[in-house]
Parts: sequence; C-alpha cells; structure tokens
Amino acid sequence: MDEERSAEELKKKSEYSGPNDFPVAEDVSALQPEENVVSADQKAPSEEEVSLPVSALDLDDEINHKHTNNAKKSRKKTWSFLLFIAANVIVIAITAMFEFGGNKANDGSKLSDIAASISKNWYYLLGAFGCFLGIYFFQVLKVTRMLRVTTGKSHVRATINSVILGKYYDNITPLAIGGQPFQAYYLSQNDVPVGVATAAPIAQLFLGTLGFITIAIAAFIFYSGEAISPVIRVCAYIGLGINSLTPIAIVFLSVLPNLTTSIVSFFIKIFAKLHIVKDAAVTTKKAIGTINDYRTSLGFMSRSKSTIIIGYLLSILEKISEMSITFFVIMACFNGQGNYLQITALTIFIYAATSFIPTPGTAGAAEGSFYIVFGSFWPMFIWRLFSYYSYLLFGLIFIIANGARRAAARKKEGQQTNNVP
Repeated sequence: MDEERSAEELKKKSEYSGPNDFPVAEDVSALQPEENVVSADQKAPSEEEVSLPVSALDLDDEINHKHTNNAKKSRKKTWSFLLFIAANVIVIAITAMFEFGGNKANDGSKLSDIAASISKNWYYLLGAFGCFLGIYFFQVLKVTRMLRVTTGKSHVRATINSVILGKYYDNITPLAIGGQPFQAYYLSQNDVPVGVATAAPIAQLFLGTLGFITIAIAAFIFYSGEAISPVIRVCAYIGLGINSLTPIAIVFLSVLPNLTTSIVSFFIKIFAKLHIVKDAAVTTKKAIGTINDYRTSLGFMSRSKSTIIIGYLLSILEKISEMSITFFVIMACFNGQGNYLQITALTIFIYAATSFIPTPGTAGAAEGSFYIVFGSFWPMFIWRLFSYYSYLLFGLIFIIANGARRAAARKKEGQQTNNVP
C-alpha cells in the first residue's frame, strides 16, 4: 500500500503545471524557495556571472601577495632611509673636500684656531642650543593657545610631543610636508577632537610661513651687504616668492575662488608641459584641496582674532630664534667676533634661497649656501648640528621612548589579563 501511495504522489508531482495546482502543505516553511533557485520569470546567470567560492589556494595566494607587498614597502623604506643617510654624508664630505682640498697646514691651523676659540667661548653654544629649544617653545605656545580657545584645554603634554614629532618628520620629508599629518594624528589620539587636531597644525604652519615672510622682507629691505653672492640673492628672492604663494592663494581663493582655480590650473598645465609634474588634473586637485584646507583651518581658528594675532607674533619670534642660531655658532668659532644683525640677515638669505629645494631638510643646498656665505666648514657643521640634526635626534628619542612606553603598557595589560581568575 505504501508503495502504491508513493507512486500516486510522484505521478501528481510530475503532472504539476502551475502554482494553483501546488499541493498545500501543513508546514508552510516547507514551501519556501531555496536560495540561489532561479524562478521561471528570471534569467539564469551565465558562467561569468556566477561567483565561485574562494578556494584555500586563492586565499593563500592573496595572503602571500599582501606579505610580498608589505615586504616591498619595508625594503623601500629601508632603502629610502639609507639613501637619506648617504646623501647627508656625501654632502658633508663634498663640503669638507672644498675646505681641506688646499693647503693642509693652513687648514689644520683653521681647525686648531676654531677649537681654541670654542674652548674659550663655549657658552655661546649654549645660546645656540637655547635658540634651538626656543623654536619648540614658541610653536608649543602657538598650538596650546589654539587648543585652549577651541577646546577649553591646553593639552600641553600632547602638544609638546606633537611638535617634537612634527619637526622630526618635517626634516626627513621633501619640502617639509610630513610633519602636519603626524601632528594631527597624534593630537587626535590624545583627546583632541579630530577637527581641531587637523586645523591646529595647519594654522600653525601657515602662521609660521607668514612670520618668515615678515622677517625676510625686513632683511631684504634693510640689508644690502656685499657678503651675499648674486646667486644666493636671486635664489632668496625666488624662495620668498614661492613661500608667498600660499598666503596669496588663500586670500584670492576666499575672494575670487573661480579665478584662483583657473590661475592655479593654468600654471600647473605649464609645469606639466615642462614635465615638472606628471598629471596636471590630479596636481591641480591636490593644490586646490591644500589651499582649501589652509583656508578652512584659518577660518576655524579665526573665531578668536587675538589667537591669530598672538600666533603671528609668536611665529616671528620663532623664526628669529631659528635664524639666531648662526650668530651664536659664529661667535663661538671666531672668538666672539660678529655682528648680530648682519649674521642674522645673512642666515635669512640662506634659508630663503634653499626653502624651495626638494630634499629632506634642504640637505645639500643648506650646507653649500652656508659655506658660500661664511666660507668655513666647521661652523657650517656645528650650525647643521643645531639647525637640522638635533631635530632628528630629538624625534628619534621621542619615537623610541614612546614605543617603549606603549610596549610596557601592553605587557602590563597582558599580565593583568592573565592574573584575572
């Protein structure tokens, strides 16, 4: 009987011609269509449209590909760092060859005279170190003021660390463009709102640029000494012009946005034809985006007019402190003989002339310009220790200490987790 009943049911199912003839089931879930079943009015997918499950072999290939890319990136960073070190060593070696390539006895007496002068006037080097610390000090004051106005808190410790980190990355990236992203990230990770953390470093950099433009214009107007070579003087004017482009573009973009975009696009197209930039459209978009970031950041900070004014004045003091390092180095190396205004003006010319050189820390151009202006290797070397390598040293110390602190914190958390019953 059971076999005959099963045969009849099978016959009925085979004679099914439409939804109205479908037998009613007591369990409604039994009638639900299965996934991936194509209905009568649907088009069956082609073989190309069917997404096959990823096999274990495909996953292995993907993982290996990621590991390969990571390894390539790691090797690229290592080679970049080694090339960076090699470039600095080569620059110093070439400058030393110019210094010691002539009369060896005379060069030896120069070194001995400088060493003797430093032994008597070593306290001037403390002045140079004080100017170096002053650069950090005035930047910290600017950023803490901005944070206090916008968040109600100064975030002093986070600001100090972010400034040290920013100066480090500024000096290991071309055109000093690496510091602001790391500063913004560090501040955002230390209880500073993301918007403020992004705006403060950009506004600080903009005000710093205005501060340098101010003292550079003053130096160009009031100092016309013959100690500046025509090449350095022309390069300084070009550098000041390039530094002035950002403030001018921000003002024009605020008043005449369409005209500013057209002007920027026009010049970038010219650079593309000269093969200075690769993709004109992408470069234009990035340039306008950067100018908009500056404008937005300044608008965010300008809620307090006094903050902008104080930040501008602190930027002038910061740049004067930076330019004054050379004076103290010269005084230490040459028996306390030197004119502050003259040496500082010459230093401003050097910074302006090398500001557009696309090497980390303007390596090569800075050493060469200093040597052309002051004509001595050892003062140049000591000046670079204070004005460049000290930023790298402070930054490395911070990165190593911060990494060790985080590792110790993770280890402590792991021990506490293991001790939980």
